[in-house]
Amino acid sequence: MASDSRAHDILSRQAELESERSQYEAVWEAVSEFCDPDAPDVWSGRRGAEPQAERQQRRGARVYANTINSAANRLAAGLESLIIPQSEKWHGLSTAAVNDEESDEEKEWAEALRDFLFALRYSANSNFVPATQACLRNVVRYGPAYLYAEEGFGGTLIRYASNPGGRGLSLPQPLGPGRHFPPPL
Repeated sequence: MASDSRAHDILSRQAELESERSQYEAVWEAVSEFCDPDAPDVWSGRRGAEPQAERQQRRGARVYANTINSAANRLAAGLESLIIPQSEKWHGLSTAAVNDEESDEEKEWAEALRDFLFALRYSANSNFVPATQACLRNVVRYGPAYLYAEEGFGGTLIRYASNPGGRGLSLPQPLGPGRHFPPPL
């Protein structure tokens, strides 16, 4: 019986989230029509109803100039170069608490682990750079977007993927005032 009430609570929460998300779907669809002609129709009833070439032609006919798409791509590229520049190690690791000192061995271990993470992240098979760029473009266009790591196959330990926030349901987990998990990028 407890599992039935738990299932009911989950389904109720899903319905609430769908209702909340529905307020944004028309906006996201309009954005995809004018700013992202290659995006699939995920917010309308036309899902998969027309081939990609026809969808691009229909959307392309509405676009007066490509300035907005170009500006979104440039802003996303600027964000990437400021937040996670490919030419730099943009984060570090530490074993020490805020006021503690690390030993030389701990610093060496943390640097080696950081270097391993960057090598893994920027390997060709990890898909980190394309997924990050797609995620930042989606942040610029739609608002919320998610970058996540999934298990890698075929010679890579990890593979990154991006998902616009509106294309799925996520159940936010409160972490404190104004913070939720999974967080938008």
